[in-house]
Amino acid sequence: MTTPTALLTGASRGIGAGVAERLAAAGYDLVLTARDSAAARRTVAKVRSTSPAGRRVEWVAADLSDPTDIARLAGVALESIGTPDLLLHCAGLIPASEQRSARGVEMQWAVNHLAPFHLTRLLEMGAEGARGPRRVVTVASKLHRDGRIDRVPDLFTTGSWDRRQRYCDTKLANVLFARALARRLDPARCLSISLHPGAAGTGLYQDLDGTGALDRLVDRTLRGIRGKRPWGLDECVERVTNACTRPLRADDHGGYLEEGEWSTPSEPALDDELGEWLWAASKRATATPGGDV
Repeated sequence: MTTPTALLTGASRGIGAGVAERLAAAGYDLVLTARDSAAARRTVAKVRSTSPAGRRVEWVAADLSDPTDIARLAGVALESIGTPDLLLHCAGLIPASEQRSARGVEMQWAVNHLAPFHLTRLLEMGAEGARGPRRVVTVASKLHRDGRIDRVPDLFTTGSWDRRQRYCDTKLANVLFARALARRLDPARCLSISLHPGAAGTGLYQDLDGTGALDRLVDRTLRGIRGKRPWGLDECVERVTNACTRPLRADDHGGYLEEGEWSTPSEPALDDELGEWLWAASKRATATPGGDV
């Protein structure tokens, strides 16, 4: 039996680290990448200590705001484990103040959307006839429902900056990307889905969903009354792991999971014309000197 392989971004802590542990325990060979090298090394050590003997768990440092470094990551991963069967986009960034990449791209656009777009294209569509990943899973958010994307040439480099709004915008882009990718790929060869795993499992969501400490306490109480368990990291990790490993049908291609259930995303997320515009804009933004994939 062939050993399944996976490439995970954002795997140094939180949901990504938890999913890495579960995939290794399930028999996957892994390549992990994260911006925090110390945290990534701790995750790799923990995954190796708990995974079955013989499992490969490697870490690759990469700046996901830099298309050239993403290309290097793709090359290292291909050398290490070959084309991964699973590509999980779990990296997310919510800076406290506006930041720019070396190319002048707003950092949330660079890491949350353009990085998964570019890495996927390098692995899935870079060489004609080459086998790409069998499954691409993009971690989005229910906050995509508050997102908006204006069709302007300088979408990724200009515009007023609001921490929460930009996060919502990039999560809308994640859902649009997963759907646009699905339109380009045969579901018999590769399945593309996106999901919202839940908010409590990661510090990314702290205050972004408008839920303060008192509101979260009320939410936990109401969920208890309704017979539902409070959100937790393990539940979020379980949902993402399930999205990575559950049997999928062709009808699931391009689909969106919200808190473990198939769900209809927002109206803008279903706008395929907007998705195609975003695809073209993203391709231009990630083009590297000397050519493009």
